[in-house]
Amino acid sequence: MSYYSDYFEIDKNYYPVINQNSIKDPANRWQDTYPHKTFISLLESAERMLARGTGADKKGIWVEGAYGTGKSRVLWALGSLLSCSNQELEEYFNSKQ
Repeated sequence: MSYYSDYFEIDKNYYPVINQNSIKDPANRWQDTYPHKTFISLLESAERMLARGTGADKKGIWVEGAYGTGKSRVLWALGSLLSCSNQELEEYFNSKQ
């Protein structure tokens, strides 16, 4: 029998599901979410929505994708970014450069 780990290096802290239990686990940190292009686009959409500049910006954001593509993880990271301290915010983006 073959396993994914036979072909890929899987982070030992990887959680296949983001839920209340995985969020409470100190080994699972929202700061480990990589700010890929789609995540940055989500952040920009959220900023426009919260700024409420134009009528189009006042709409909500719809997040969709196949199972296991990271939707819950990026939404957890987004929520954490909106509620974290300025220091945590700066540390997150400075560590990803």
